[in-house]
Amino acid sequence: MARGKRTGKGVLRGRLDAIKQSVFGHFRRGPETGGGGVERVTVRKRSVLSGRLNEMDLLIDPTALERWMSSARAERPFLRDKFPHLSADEREFLLSGSTPDEWDRYFGDGT
Repeated sequence: MARGKRTGKGVLRGRLDAIKQSVFGHFRRGPETGGGGVERVTVRKRSVLSGRLNEMDLLIDPTALERWMSSARAERPFLRDKFPHLSADEREFLLSGSTPDEWDRYFGDGT
């Protein structure tokens, strides 16, 4: 193999590292809440609706979230199964980066 040439695995590793940096590089950990590795974490994610960088505080195990995010999509368990303690709004934020306010602005409040 030529020097400096990336293998398929190297390209994939680079993409996973970029994904982790974009999501997990924006973690701001709060004080330990105790038990089970769950912490108050501020997660920043770019909204697919507005393109804005939004943030949300979540009580979550950062290691479990990182494993979930870095796994292949076809192999990921549903968020509601992996993190049943998160609200529907929190799960939507992790999937799309959209906040409840943005959701209402784009799609109405459902009433």
